[in-house]
Amino acid sequence: MNKTLANLIRLQELLEQHEQGDDTEDLRKLMDRVRGKLTEAHLRRFEHLIERGRLAVARVSESGACGSCHLKLTAGDSLRFRQPQDPKEDRVFTCPFCGCFLYVASAITSKKEATAATP
Repeated sequence: MNKTLANLIRLQELLEQHEQGDDTEDLRKLMDRVRGKLTEAHLRRFEHLIERGRLAVARVSESGACGSCHLKLTAGDSLRFRQPQDPKEDRVFTCPFCGCFLYVASAITSKKEATAATP
C-alpha cells in the first residue's frame, strides 16, 4: 500500500477515535502529524468529505462497488483498482460518483501497515 493511502486511512481512524470522545492533546498532535504528511489537495478532499458526513476512505467491495456510496464501479475502474501498483508510485484512486478515496482489501495486509505510516 502506498504512503498516501496509508496516511488517509490512519487519519480516518484517528478522527473516528476523536468522535468517540477521545479528545486528548496527544491524539490532536498525532492527527496534525498525519495531516502534515498529506498533500493539500488530498487533505482538502478528505476534509470536504468528512464535513459532509461521508466516509473519506472506503474499500471497494468484492462485487466492485464503492464502500461509501455503494454504487457499482465500471469494469474498467474496478480492474484498474485491483491491478498491483508500482511501489514507487503514490497514486490514490477516488470513486467517480461520491469522490471518496478507494482501496481494495488486498492492498491492506494488516492494520499494522496503515498504522506504520505514522512515526
